[in-house]
Amino acid sequence: MGCIKVEGGSQLRGDVSISGSKNAALAVLPATLLCRDECVIHNVPDIADIHVMLRLITSAGGQCEFNDNTVTINAGHIDNPDLPEELVRSIRASIYMLGALLPRLHKVRMARPGGCNLNRRVNFHIDALTRMGATMEVDESEEWLQAHCHRQRLLGTNIELDPRWRSVGTTVNAMLAAVLAEGVTVIYNAAREPEVVNCARFLKAMGARIDGEGTSTITIEGVHELHGCEFSIINDRIEAGTFLLAGAITYGDVRVGPINPRWLHPVLEKLEQTGVEITTYKDMLRANGYKRPRGASLTTAP
Repeated sequence: MGCIKVEGGSQLRGDVSISGSKNAALAVLPATLLCRDECVIHNVPDIADIHVMLRLITSAGGQCEFNDNTVTINAGHIDNPDLPEELVRSIRASIYMLGALLPRLHKVRMARPGGCNLNRRVNFHIDALTRMGATMEVDESEEWLQAHCHRQRLLGTNIELDPRWRSVGTTVNAMLAAVLAEGVTVIYNAAREPEVVNCARFLKAMGARIDGEGTSTITIEGVHELHGCEFSIINDRIEAGTFLLAGAITYGDVRVGPINPRWLHPVLEKLEQTGVEITTYKDMLRANGYKRPRGASLTTAP
């Protein structure tokens, strides 16, 4: 990794245009593998993780084009269930290839997903797919995963996630696997993040039957096939919050957008407690850190 040197001492002021959400895009892109038609995805950030995901899709047999933050994917002829180890170990989101490929190819073999070393588990994903009728094999070192579906379609079922975690990744993977499954799948203690909602809305744009996204209970009625569509990724709430904080801690004045202010409510609440002046617009936020901040306490969660 290269080195970035930051010389501080200056107030940060100005307007920042927020990029498309990396985490939302990394869920939507593999979801295109669930249909045989062309999908066009707008507002995709041009960053390394996205290109790794596109290479994973290509390795499975998909055709990808990336021009000016728009990705066009045709997965009509995917045929390779063995995913390249180097790519899988590069990003955590490679785990979504399980839920996306299994309904189409009936088997997937992949290394343990990589990405940030945060000790995040894959057993939640394995448990969810097993409940849907998949046969999951994990080697003794837990470095390789292999999934098989010995039926024509996976089976709808009830999936109860651990309420202490409300795993975003497992919620997304379960949705991907369930949209083409036979019967109804209900995900309890589902993650409610905007990126999960964005993925559900993309699946619905392809013809999936999903209800309850954004709540802790998501219901999916499986369909026989999905169709292509055109869709836009939501903007990145983490990027927006980062720039707001940068402006606030330098006694600056920063506006960010477009972004849904509701997605940043916990961050804005804490900033206001420290004395930062927050102005909320329809799709824009402003943080003015014009005075010395006060202390504030906060508690993080998984």
